[in-house]
Amino acid sequence: MPRTKRKLQLLAAFTVLLLCAVGVGCKGFFVNPTLTTITVDPPSPQVSQGANQQMTATGTFDDGSVSTSVANLSWSSTPTSVATINASSGLLSGVSVGSATVTASSANITGTTSVTVVLANVTSIQVAPSSATITSSQSQPFTATATVTGQTTQADITGTAIWTITVAGAAAPSGLFGLTFTNNQEVISVIGTAPQFPYVVTVNAAYPGNNGETVNGTATLTISQ
Repeated sequence: MPRTKRKLQLLAAFTVLLLCAVGVGCKGFFVNPTLTTITVDPPSPQVSQGANQQMTATGTFDDGSVSTSVANLSWSSTPTSVATINASSGLLSGVSVGSATVTASSANITGTTSVTVVLANVTSIQVAPSSATITSSQSQPFTATATVTGQTTQADITGTAIWTITVAGAAAPSGLFGLTFTNNQEVISVIGTAPQFPYVVTVNAAYPGNNGETVNGTATLTISQ
């Protein structure tokens, strides 16, 4: 009987040692992957003033795995005068027109993207001058203002509008025009020789409207000999 008891004690001790060894081995084997990069989505979004945009973060780890569940993730936006963001949920709010940098952070790893806040409820765009005539190698400055629902004054969108030049509805020949932004004006320069005279082009300023549509304003530019 004492021998049997001794065997049971030894067996129990061996079992405990075995379980401890397995536990230590497993703990050493299953190492949590280390976060290496954070990607912020959507990349470079455009948000209307007063509207919200849900931002998300995707983490890449040193074992090659990818996850949208990043531990201890926090959000920030700079400057907050342009856009604010909920530090825990990542819900962005457009405050005023401009650009802001959104950052997602976890430990010492960060990911960023640029957010552009645009005017809301733009109903029309006026390009000035509405028509102009220049000769080859000359320049003509243009400005664009937007009419916004509920506002009595027009907003200057010269620097944020997308400017294009077309000829009879098609893109202007490459190498003929230059676009530069100087002194709060979009300056269009003739840098080549027009294929004919007079050469009439359409100057277009585009800006985001409601429900994803684009609002356009146009002017006519004539190149004389």
